[in-house]
Amino acid sequence: MDFGCGLFIRREASKASKNLTSLFSSLRNPRAKRPFWMISYLEGTRLTAKKLEDAKAFAKKRDLHVLNHLLQPRVKGFTNSVQELHEEVGAIYDITIGYKDGKDLRALPEFSFLVSSYCFGEPRVVQVHQRRIPIDSVTVADEEAFHRFPYNLYHEKHQLLEHRARLGHFPGRHVQRTPISTRYTISSFIVLEGLSIALV
Repeated sequence: MDFGCGLFIRREASKASKNLTSLFSSLRNPRAKRPFWMISYLEGTRLTAKKLEDAKAFAKKRDLHVLNHLLQPRVKGFTNSVQELHEEVGAIYDITIGYKDGKDLRALPEFSFLVSSYCFGEPRVVQVHQRRIPIDSVTVADEEAFHRFPYNLYHEKHQLLEHRARLGHFPGRHVQRTPISTRYTISSFIVLEGLSIALV
């Protein structure tokens, strides 16, 4: 379904394929050219200790890199997007997020805690690593290399998180952001909720 210029896809492959085909056609339409960005969350679900252990077992069975901080990516929707929109976009932006709870850099915060922290302005340290991957460096013609691309990407994300676990920060240039006030977070939450209700 379309919601706030976004596409939310059910996990059933047939329905997802139909929705994506319609979306790609719309984005490639030369008469409706407009800027767009697309978020692809390859893990597809929230990380838990049980899911992480299952993902490690799956990786060993499929001869994939074993990831200590991430689930194995679900690649079909992502690879379809890159293939279909290769000529329409300039780059892929890879975002890796690390949470911190006190001195624990491996903390996996509960979703309810993240929401309450946001709403009530409780202090929370979040570290974000961002990198730009030019779309021309992603070769779709080589089927085998292209299939391995998202798995290799997640192995690199795993290495970033390993670096952070050892040294307390991601590699690269650091940019410090000022904490957001409680008044701002509560007002933003109310506005976003109001817009969501109005769009339904």
